[in-house]
Amino acid sequence: MDMVSGEGLLNYSITETGLYRLVVDVDPAISDYYRALVPKSVRLNRQKYAPHITVLREAAIPRLLAWGAYDGERIVFEYNPEIRTGEVYFWLEVYSKDLEDIRVGLGLDPFGPNARPPDDKDCFHMTLGNLK
Repeated sequence: MDMVSGEGLLNYSITETGLYRLVVDVDPAISDYYRALVPKSVRLNRQKYAPHITVLREAAIPRLLAWGAYDGERIVFEYNPEIRTGEVYFWLEVYSKDLEDIRVGLGLDPFGPNARPPDDKDCFHMTLGNLK
C-alpha cells in the first residue's frame, strides 16, 4: 500500500508532574476520515486527546539543552493508510526520519516505548480511537 504524506506542528510541553511530552498536532480531518472507515458495528470511541502523533510521552530526557528546539515548527510525516487494530486501540502507522532525529537529539532511542504503536513496531502512530 502506498504511503500518504501529512504534516503537523510540533508541540512541546511539561506535565504537572514535571515530565516531558512532545507531540505533533495533526489535522483532525485525518483521524475523522479514517475513523469513519471503521464499520459502524464497532463501537470505536474517540481518544481522550486531540489528534496527534506521540513523539515523547511523559518521560525524562537526557539532553535538556535540546528541549523545545523546534516548538511550533511544521513537520512532514508519512503514514500507512491501512488501519491497524489491536485488542483495544485502532491506529495508523506513522514514519518520519525528522521525528527520529529529534528523539535522538534529546538523548533518546529513535523509537520509545510510549511513542511506538500498540503492536510495538519501529514507527510512530496516530491513534484513531479505542474500545474502552
